[in-house]
Amino acid sequence: MSPVSWKRGSTFAVSVVYSPSAGDPADLSGVTVATSVMDVNFHRYPLTVVITSGTTFTAVYIGDSSDWSAGTAAIDYKCSIAGIVFYSSTSRFTIEPQVTL
Repeated sequence: MSPVSWKRGSTFAVSVVYSPSAGDPADLSGVTVATSVMDVNFHRYPLTVVITSGTTFTAVYIGDSSDWSAGTAAIDYKCSIAGIVFYSSTSRFTIEPQVTL
């Protein structure tokens, strides 16, 4: 798989397909999803999550991302249902600085 890059200052949005592991809920019914991006300097940027179907959701940063630190960033997903919390694996991507201001 090719490395993923994203240009800071652009709208940050992801579409996610939920694929449950053994013992996880079969779909997102009743599940609360939270997520944020953590940049190379450990600053966290919370995303707004909208569940779009039983197995998909979108997450969008509402704000200006132009000051996010360039370098390797991370994202994961925290899911909770009935007091039980589980996390996705962590994905990493590169935040590139914008050239044109």
